[in-house]
Amino acid sequence: MKRRVLNAVLLASLAVLAVSSSAYAQGAGRTLAFNVSFDFMADEKPLKAGEYVISADSKGAGELRLQRTDGKFQTVLTPVTRLARQHQGDAPKASFVFDKVGDKHVLSEVWLPGQDGYLLKGAKEEHQHEVLDVK
Repeated sequence: MKRRVLNAVLLASLAVLAVSSSAYAQGAGRTLAFNVSFDFMADEKPLKAGEYVISADSKGAGELRLQRTDGKFQTVLTPVTRLARQHQGDAPKASFVFDKVGDKHVLSEVWLPGQDGYLLKGAKEEHQHEVLDVK
């Protein structure tokens, strides 16, 4: 009897471990590293050029977490709205859209692979778009 109970507990533990590993892998797929070669603004915060990591909130709240890989900066970006992806072809790449006004760049859209986009607070002035594609 003890052996059956022990086997049942062991089987249940393995099942929980498998489910939590799968959830971790899905969450990890929502994190993306990218390099920006110019200073920019994100959510009205000035940021230096460099290597960043962005991740989507796994709880579905729609927030994005942006941080430098050197740990010197971290913030939560709250999108204005979501943007429907226009094409559903081969695994869409990630891209970041910056509103460019003169020498100033403002992060205005985030597109993570396989997801709809996120529209952020962009430049209020007349601007051009500069797209940074990430492979």
